[in-house]
Amino acid sequence: MSEHIEGIWYLPENPSNEMIGTLSYSYDSGITLKILGSFSPNLLVTYDNHEIINGFTVDGKKISLINCYKHNYKFHAPGIEESFYSAQYLMLGDSYKKIPGRIFSCFLVHLTGIEDWLDLQLYKITNDYALKYNKYEYSTPDEIIYKINDDLDVSIIHHTTYQAGPSTNRISHKSICYLKFTSKSCFEHQDIPLVIQKIRLLLTFFTLKPFYADEIKILSPEKRELHSGKFIDVWINFYYHQLSERHTKHTIEENKFSYLKYLMPYQKVKSSFASLIAGWYTNYDNLTPILGSFFSQFYLPENTIENKFLSIIQAIEGYHRRTRKNYSMPKQKFIEMKERILASVNHEDKKWLTKKLEYANEPSLRHRLLELFEESYSFGFQNILHNSKKLINKIVYTRNYYTHYEENLKPKILNTDELIKVTEKLVFLLLFLIFKQVGLTNEIIIEILASAKDFNIINVFDEISINDQISTKKNKDVIPPST
Repeated sequence: MSEHIEGIWYLPENPSNEMIGTLSYSYDSGITLKILGSFSPNLLVTYDNHEIINGFTVDGKKISLINCYKHNYKFHAPGIEESFYSAQYLMLGDSYKKIPGRIFSCFLVHLTGIEDWLDLQLYKITNDYALKYNKYEYSTPDEIIYKINDDLDVSIIHHTTYQAGPSTNRISHKSICYLKFTSKSCFEHQDIPLVIQKIRLLLTFFTLKPFYADEIKILSPEKRELHSGKFIDVWINFYYHQLSERHTKHTIEENKFSYLKYLMPYQKVKSSFASLIAGWYTNYDNLTPILGSFFSQFYLPENTIENKFLSIIQAIEGYHRRTRKNYSMPKQKFIEMKERILASVNHEDKKWLTKKLEYANEPSLRHRLLELFEESYSFGFQNILHNSKKLINKIVYTRNYYTHYEENLKPKILNTDELIKVTEKLVFLLLFLIFKQVGLTNEIIIEILASAKDFNIINVFDEISINDQISTKKNKDVIPPST
């Protein structure tokens, strides 16, 4: 739900030209300013963009809107013109005359569901009904600091609020967990969404549930002095439009993987979390092209099972291509062979053949799957990926059928029940391969899978009866095994 603030608004280069207006903002719907009048003297000018619009609210708050553009205006005759601006960023608590540079050393973010995942057991309640005695205890945890790299740290901190009074029969106590990011080289304001995006997706990998920011505070580089002579930190509330979050909020309860909250909670991976978060940030850029296909499994619930299957296959192929050997024969040997082949054809055919040979040295999907399946057996997946060769054959034929829709492949593909189960197994295969990539040990993965099986948390252990319908005789209409 959007917040609304009334105030006066002006451009830093012309502060005397003040406009009355209302600011509406939220992480979901974005940042919109409606003013009575226009910053442009020419009413016909529709292009009216500004790096900064400053504001001063009726309750005395300073505001900076960054990267603003005019998206609509209304003119009434007789009446007053209305102008509507959208902003990319909102900084509530300070005003800047120009785009702030790399000046912010620290920011806090609260992510929905973070307390539940951490499960730090901060409250203890003792009851003695005979003595009519109730005791409530709260322990503020120490700050937990993790080093991501030489420049960036993240820590887990808690803020508490307490409300009670002599004339009330109600006591309120609330503990909020923040992730505190600190940079030696400092952040620019546009760095903050990307840093948050990385930690959100890591937590989604742990739970396969969406996390989103609902509070962000940036530490101002300036401190203010109290009357007692002490200095206090000044925190600026920071907003930006999280467009991708609008869809994910209502999928939290719908997510069939919600049980993963119990599969990989913080308490289970705490001993490895330092290396995991460092490994995640190190590998993030390399994994980014894969993450979109992976997360479509959960953020697009209306997707058909066929599209979900194709998405996870695409993600697995991309993961193998970017993290494993991406050639079938030594590169120099292939180059020499390719040159011999091209030298043996006439000039008219060479251009066509060159394109055909461009990716000829890349491993096939079958080879990639076989290599990743065998690798996964080292951390317990032999109990999940049964009948690997038959299963891989069917996966390859199913991918080819739903990509090209060749009718001769239809008898060889996974049926609907198999497709649902195989897709879920492949999701977990990629999930744990990525975790292993960023630092989770085989021993912890084996422990997690054993716990999941013992408590029947997940059904990917269900064995699939693969009907071996793949013909072993040569058939010119059948895609060769190397596909």
